[in-house]
Amino acid sequence: MSNRLKKLFSDEDEKYTETLTFDNPDSYKAFAAALEKVQLTGQGQMVEGIKTIRSSLFDGDNKYPISDEHSVERVVVGPYMELIEWPVQIEDRTINIEFYRTILKKNIKLTSVKKEIIDIEIENYLEEKKTVFRYNLHPEKAQNLEILIKEYKMAKALIMSLFRPKAEVPEYKDMLSFFSQSIGYFERLHELESALDIDIFPSKLESEYDKKLLIEKLYLLLVKHKKIRSNDRLNFIKADMFDGSIGQEILTAYIDRMEYEIFGQTIRVYIVNSIFNAVVSKIEDVQDKLKQVYFSDTDDRPMYRAYSGFLSEEEAIEEQNSIRIKIREYREAKKIDECLKELYTDEME
Repeated sequence: MSNRLKKLFSDEDEKYTETLTFDNPDSYKAFAAALEKVQLTGQGQMVEGIKTIRSSLFDGDNKYPISDEHSVERVVVGPYMELIEWPVQIEDRTINIEFYRTILKKNIKLTSVKKEIIDIEIENYLEEKKTVFRYNLHPEKAQNLEILIKEYKMAKALIMSLFRPKAEVPEYKDMLSFFSQSIGYFERLHELESALDIDIFPSKLESEYDKKLLIEKLYLLLVKHKKIRSNDRLNFIKADMFDGSIGQEILTAYIDRMEYEIFGQTIRVYIVNSIFNAVVSKIEDVQDKLKQVYFSDTDDRPMYRAYSGFLSEEEAIEEQNSIRIKIREYREAKKIDECLKELYTDEME
């Protein structure tokens, strides 16, 4: 066990003592048996036959009376618990996480005081000389994303403070990876929430899990203003005054109005598309000056689409008119899985 963990389990503060008197020897034996069970199981036990209870504080060589009870009907004895604090560093701030420390016969247990969102339990088994770190997550109980992010950052900081930075323990790395990725996703949601001017409640995270890829795409488009590449093809367009010819490669730009449903709200997004490596394969007259133009591509230069996203139609039209100026950004756009890989890699650094 590391020195950091040993500090959590140490008990070197002042001591409290209780002096009890009993009705008879059998009452004392029953009390001793109850204490033994408490020390083994950590569960409270009810006992009777106690006459008086005298409490004192012992600090080195000094003893101070605290209370003296003479009217005792029954007593519930439980494991000794004390409140301790463990400081963790989050960015440039130091925050204290509170634990209840319970000292039993074969193990010492630490349980987090705050349990609403993340319930943490650290247990040190004395004979086996091993420590077990457990946690239960309840993200849906957070009132908002800011609170959820703060709680997850505290849990990650706690893990990093208890274990050596380069600990070659798979479970340690898995925990760090999980909390790092979760924090990154929640922070992106928070930025998207602001960009869309909507409320995203943690209670709806689980129900929207199957839309995670869509949510990540909206984040890339509307927050990071990325251009994204896909392998979509354009089969044909209808155009007025088309003056191209068969075999000619042309640049095509158009706008799609899309509506997405996320977190119970409808989001309208204007997608500006640019098609690359589209070669005119056939031209048909439809009516008057309207023509239907068909496209194909080649094996060595496959057709693909690069697109950006905007919340207003005016911005989208302005972008469409600027495509030729920004042609390099669109031509070199990365696929969504590559964009996400970059995001996830940054989270782990």
